[in-house]
Amino acid sequence: DVNAHYIVGNYYQWNAATAGTGGAITSGQASSSICAKGWKLPTSNSTAAGSFGGLMNAYSITSSAAGMAKMTGSPLYFVRGGNVDQGTSSLLNYAGAEGRYWPSTPYSLASDAYYLRIYSTTSIEPSRNLARQRGLTIRCVAK
Repeated sequence: DVNAHYIVGNYYQWNAATAGTGGAITSGQASSSICAKGWKLPTSNSTAAGSFGGLMNAYSITSSAAGMAKMTGSPLYFVRGGNVDQGTSSLLNYAGAEGRYWPSTPYSLASDAYYLRIYSTTSIEPSRNLARQRGLTIRCVAK
């Protein structure tokens, strides 16, 4: 059951994931996160170590069936948990179809932040933007 809490985890708005340090920033990185001590949110819009793009480079992941197998399989296990939206037509969107993960990187519009999107059977996008009020999952990395 891809909607099960124990598989998917929790969903956080971007400002919650960044422990309130994201606010309305439009550049740089949020200075904190809800990750445990010694851990942090990855960055985005980059291929540097500690970013979603850097993770893809480190594991030679491309937007392909083989790349998707690496993202969702051992040792990474990214889950297609979708996102929570506060719209009236649906609350939980794309569960089982898309994985959406917040980084610490804001987008140039104060209403959005970057995120990692994995969807379909072959597409992985480490630097998409989405409204900060959406509830996405997080994946912490060691500092």
